Amino acid sequence: MQRIVTRIGMDKIAHLFGSAFLTLALGHFIHWAIASFIVLALGVAKELWDGVFNKRDLLADAIGVVIGTIVTII
Repeated sequence: MQRIVTRIGMDKIAHLFGSAFLTLALGHFIHWAIASFIVLALGVAKELWDGVFNKRDLLADAIGVVIGTIVTII
């Protein structure tokens, strides 16, 4: 497990789990598609706010949104 964390990076794992959690949480209050869009938009906004657009962070966000959406739908 440590090798996976080292290879992927704790920041990417935080992006993935954070996006999954936000999508899941929002999905309980609003439609899952709207929740997914909002969380992806927040991920893009965060990258723009950082000043450096990191595609891997955004990919981790997108994977987290997919996971959160699937769990919400199920």
